[in-house]
Amino acid sequence: MKYKYSPTLEAFFPADMLDAYTDLPIDLMDVSEQAYDAVLHARSQGLAYRIADDGVSVSVAPSVAHDWDTKAGKWVLNVERQTIIDAHAQKQAIINAVNDVKHALQTHIDAVAIGLGFSGGNAVMLYAGFANAFQPLAQAFGAWEAGIWAQANQYMAQVKAGEVPMLTPTQAVERIPVFEFAGA
Repeated sequence: MKYKYSPTLEAFFPADMLDAYTDLPIDLMDVSEQAYDAVLHARSQGLAYRIADDGVSVSVAPSVAHDWDTKAGKWVLNVERQTIIDAHAQKQAIINAVNDVKHALQTHIDAVAIGLGFSGGNAVMLYAGFANAFQPLAQAFGAWEAGIWAQANQYMAQVKAGEVPMLTPTQAVERIPVFEFAGA
């Protein structure tokens, strides 16, 4: 299928359907299939693009932080946008690292609970609040788990204050005390 392109609207129009439009832009230009495909690929990656006047060659932004400099005829880095992107990526990396540690801690807690014969940490806790044969075990387990999360939150406060480095999930799990239950 052949297309025409409007640089003003940054839109494609199927060439065989132009009669269906009542208000076509005046800057329509012919574009090659290769140019159309290149633009679709750039759009799918969130990148900006420019189609040359010949309708064949396409210049794609090196990154979403680049703008087209019409005077120079090339892509230039928008430093302010790149700074924002970098800050967002750094924040997201920290969030991901924290979530990875939380997941590793919870996985270890659940593994200990499974070793005690329960389906997970939450299942043990169900027995803590009422009189039953598992209540002493469940209360000890609950205190152990609460201690883990208190220690993790305290450590995270130190990380945020820049006092200590962020732990890897493996390092965080290695800090978990062994669960011990002396009850019957």
